[in-house]
Amino acid sequence: MQRTGALLVLLALQTFPATAAATDLLLLAGYQHNADFEVASEEGDFTLPPGTSPGDSIELDGGGVGAIGIDFAIFDNPDQRVGLWGSRHTGSFGATSALTQADMGITHLHFTGTSYYPQGNWEHFVLAGIGATQYSPDDATLEDDTRFSFQVGGGTQLKIGSRLLLRLEARWIPTLFDSSAAGICSGGCIIAVKSDTYSQVQLNAGLVLRF
Repeated sequence: MQRTGALLVLLALQTFPATAAATDLLLLAGYQHNADFEVASEEGDFTLPPGTSPGDSIELDGGGVGAIGIDFAIFDNPDQRVGLWGSRHTGSFGATSALTQADMGITHLHFTGTSYYPQGNWEHFVLAGIGATQYSPDDATLEDDTRFSFQVGGGTQLKIGSRLLLRLEARWIPTLFDSSAAGICSGGCIIAVKSDTYSQVQLNAGLVLRF
């Protein structure tokens, strides 16, 4: 029933021509790659994972990511847009983290700006954004942490209907950690970031609904 309803909505959208400065709704899914963390070198009340030393790498596995966004034309120019974009991904720390619960949710929320370069039915684009990223570890010894982040990216869209487009994109999303912060921790830490800038990359595909 839900699939039938969604199909009817898409078909209804196709019956009305899109205006020149229409609003875009982005529905995306893909893969997120996460940079490594490390065993903390900060002093504190914690025990290092067995067989590890401060500075050793701790992998945060990549995996599936879902994203949604909405873009609005600037001054009725459909090729220049601003909007709001968010994504959600769950990564898992490697065995060297020695965590009881290894999963960590990562949520990005950004204000974005996009420039389009149409060529026939194709719309190539570049984008940038600023906002925040929240890290939410499942392990009780680690705290949620929200940090400033930004992104740059690009991709292309193919018109497959008057109001429907197929979208392919890539985004690089760095999060800024100050040098005095060991990482995502409570009291003592066993997890730390490797540098002041922690990087993630998303490769996404999906649909754009124009209305």
